[in-house]
Amino acid sequence: MKKLFALAAVALTLCGLLTACGSKTETANDVDLTGFYNALAEKYGWGDDMMDLDGEMLEMYYPGLGDIAVKQLLAKAPVMSYAVSEYVFLQADSEQDAAQAVKISLEDPYHPDATHEFSYLVEAMNARYGLGNETYDLFYQALADGQFSYASDDDFSNHASWYVNGAHGMVPSQGRSYTFATQAEVDAATDGDWKDRAPESVRARIEAAQAAVATAVCETYFYIGN
Repeated sequence: MKKLFALAAVALTLCGLLTACGSKTETANDVDLTGFYNALAEKYGWGDDMMDLDGEMLEMYYPGLGDIAVKQLLAKAPVMSYAVSEYVFLQADSEQDAAQAVKISLEDPYHPDATHEFSYLVEAMNARYGLGNETYDLFYQALADGQFSYASDDDFSNHASWYVNGAHGMVPSQGRSYTFATQAEVDAATDGDWKDRAPESVRARIEAAQAAVATAVCETYFYIGN
C-alpha cells in the first residue's frame, strides 16, 4: 500500500521581512541529514534555539508523519514561540510518483491509478490543514504555475507553495482558506531583497499577504513511497 507524506523544511529568515521555507530531501544512500542540519545551524547561527520534535510533539506539529516508514527523519522547532520556522528533513523514495500522480489526476480525473495515489496527497493536506475541497484548488494552482509538473522521471516538479502565519497556519484570502504563492513569489522571498528587486506584481502579492498577517512562504514537497 502506498502512503504519502509532505515535507516542509528549511526556513530562512530574510531580513526580518518575510520567510521562505522549503526543501527537498536527498535520495542518495549516503545522505546524512543530521550533518546537513548541523551545517545549516552553524551557518545561520541557530545554536540552541531549536528543539527536537518527536513522539507527541511530532504528531502535534505534523499528524501522521511519525507513522511513516522513512530512512531518516529529523524534525526541529523553535524553543521560543515567537519564532515560526520549523525544520523537517527526511529521506525517502519516489518523489516522481507524487509529481506524476498530481499531474495525471488533475488533467485526467478518470485515470484510476493516478487518482488513487493523488488521494493520499489530498488526505495528507487535509490532515494537516483541513482545507476540504479547497485542496484541489490549491493543487490546480500549483499545476498551472508549474510547481507540479511531470515530463519524465528525470524531468518533474513535485511541490506547492502557500503563505503561513506565525502559528504556521494557512493565511486566508479571496474567500479561500489559503493564499497560494506563485514560484515567482517564492523566489522573490528567498532572494531577500524582494521589496527592491521583485517585479511590481510579485511585490504587490507579497505585501497583500503580509497585510493578511502572513509571516512566511511555505514551499512543500510531496512524496509517495512504498
